[in-house]
Amino acid sequence: MTNGAGHEGTDRRVRMFACDARRLRWGAWVALSVLLLIGFVAVAGRALFPDTLALLLDPFRTRFLASMGITDPLQSRRAVEVAAFDANFASHHAFTALHIGAAALFMLLLPHQLSERSRAKPRRHRIAGRLMLGAGLLMSASALFFSTASPWAGLMEMIGIRLATAWFLYAGYRAVRAIRRRDVAGHREWMLRAMAMPLGVVVVRLVGGSLEFFMLSFQLGPRTLFWIAVWMGLSISALTVELWIRSTRVRSGHEEGLPFMFATSRTSMQYPRARS
Repeated sequence: MTNGAGHEGTDRRVRMFACDARRLRWGAWVALSVLLLIGFVAVAGRALFPDTLALLLDPFRTRFLASMGITDPLQSRRAVEVAAFDANFASHHAFTALHIGAAALFMLLLPHQLSERSRAKPRRHRIAGRLMLGAGLLMSASALFFSTASPWAGLMEMIGIRLATAWFLYAGYRAVRAIRRRDVAGHREWMLRAMAMPLGVVVVRLVGGSLEFFMLSFQLGPRTLFWIAVWMGLSISALTVELWIRSTRVRSGHEEGLPFMFATSRTSMQYPRARS
């Protein structure tokens, strides 16, 4: 009787965990979809208006602030600052095309790589993963170019981008190394950490918009707000992914039937060895 009750209690906890895991997974997919939508809109905007996107969007910001009864004390200087931001892209069309093209490819492949159907076909999953890491490398190279050759927000922007790039490269290396050892759980975790950096660029946009609204009273210029947004957005993305990894890392071993994103016990899963 005692053993039966114990097994029943264990089964109930496993069912509750599976239910919570499904809710958590759907919430994550919704958040990811929103970020990808914003990212695709940003990529399309820069592709259509490579030289003037920020200048075209700035009047909408002014109207929004006016509708809220808010006045920007630095509005008289803003047009010059925004034009300088666009000038970075206008003067380097090749790197701009490389950056947005790689970003589009990365975002297209990301949902595929996270889906269960993708992992059910290891060869396709492996090829798409290599393409996604390659796109990430191109994004990193172009981002390093812009932040080094002409950092709009100065030294703090350059340091933030370099740190984010270094983390992406390190996490990608650890992910490849893990899957070659057939450590599927380790591969999953390091790939998620690598994905956090490109997604963090989208979070930077959200943070930047919030800072524009909430920090006008501090009279911080657009360049200062930008590097603050870079640091905050990338940090928020990295920390959120790390919390996700730790909260979905199964320690009890009761993971049978759970989606891949939640089955992360290091001894429970197998995956074909990657070919060179």
